[in-house]
Amino acid sequence: MRNRLTAICTLIGGWLFAQSTLYTNAHIHIGNGSGIENGQMLVENGDILWVGAANETPSKQADQTVDLSGKHLYPGFIAPATATGLVEVEAVRATVDFREVGNDNPNARAGIAFNTDSRILPTLIYNGILISQSTPQTGVFSGMSSVMRMQARNWEEAAIRMDDGMHVHWPNPMRFDRKKRKLVANDKYSKQVQHILETLDDAKAYLNGKRQPINLKLEAFNGIFGGDKRVYIYTNKPGAMVEAIDELKRRGVSYPVLVGAMDAHLISEYLVAEDVPVLLSRPHELPMHSDDPVDLPFKTPALLVNAGVTVGLSNMGRMPVMGNRNLPFMAGTAVTYGLDYEMAVATISGNTAKILGIDQRYGTLEPGKSATFFISTGDALDMSSMHIESAYIDGKPVDMANWQEQLFKKWDTIVR
Repeated sequence: MRNRLTAICTLIGGWLFAQSTLYTNAHIHIGNGSGIENGQMLVENGDILWVGAANETPSKQADQTVDLSGKHLYPGFIAPATATGLVEVEAVRATVDFREVGNDNPNARAGIAFNTDSRILPTLIYNGILISQSTPQTGVFSGMSSVMRMQARNWEEAAIRMDDGMHVHWPNPMRFDRKKRKLVANDKYSKQVQHILETLDDAKAYLNGKRQPINLKLEAFNGIFGGDKRVYIYTNKPGAMVEAIDELKRRGVSYPVLVGAMDAHLISEYLVAEDVPVLLSRPHELPMHSDDPVDLPFKTPALLVNAGVTVGLSNMGRMPVMGNRNLPFMAGTAVTYGLDYEMAVATISGNTAKILGIDQRYGTLEPGKSATFFISTGDALDMSSMHIESAYIDGKPVDMANWQEQLFKKWDTIVR
């Protein structure tokens, strides 16, 4: 009997999922820097079939129509360079799965450790984060990240792109001297850089050879030299950024990406010329240098985007996982400080998808893309008006319930 019920539910669910839906009268934010004030979007079988203005005719007749008058359609927001799904309570070691022993762990794979039952994930979905880049965090070679759906039954089902790239923490040319209580030159910088470059050279020689005996750490670099895997370089100093990019490209790394890069605006022309994107550290932070304007982090996204750099926003810093819920509001802050609104949406959707290599299917509301989006009754970049009514990943409805909301309702009822 149970098997029969399961089969019937599967058939009914499949029939409902196959229904085509036309969303009308919505303010559509495409995610590529453009928008439609009064638009329509046709969805079928988990894909976006057509997007156009209210006075245009859809590509086909829809089975049902949903009127979104006064509401907004956004692509699912993407949280990059985060340990989402790899930690529950940082103070409890048993729940922390983003730290590995030792400095060199290029073969560490975040995707297979992704916890789809994490209680943190629903709290991020509540603010429109539907995709994350689950990322190991420590050491010089931290390991390989994976791009994951925020709601699924297991890590295999959650995976959008497994092992999308390697994460490398470039050394800092300066270090803090506790005795002198100031920054001094890092006398180990050259040696630390040499270690990274020798590891890359060893990996390239190994991959070009017989690959026997198998070396799992060097096997992890497969796809980085001349392939489509990214190398994410964590550094903030302009000189270190330039050196890292030059050295990696010299060794045949196809897709270097800067992460953090708080001083990237100082080398924006170089980044445009080298076609290197940036996953910028969160704008809700103090500036790096004591003589910087206090609002420089708020302005940096606009400075880079206006210079022509492809920019995605991340939440690197304190509370890097839980704080991802504020990613939309960081983009909103950037709007206040000079960034075009639709480009701000792109920094947490289309741009980030392009940087992570998933833009063929995700990141924007365009025909042929996955129907991964949400409906908001207010401005999703403004915490005072955002209210997400419903969300969809690959066309499937997302459960918006989360334990924080449940606690609020419980105690709100008692207090009242």
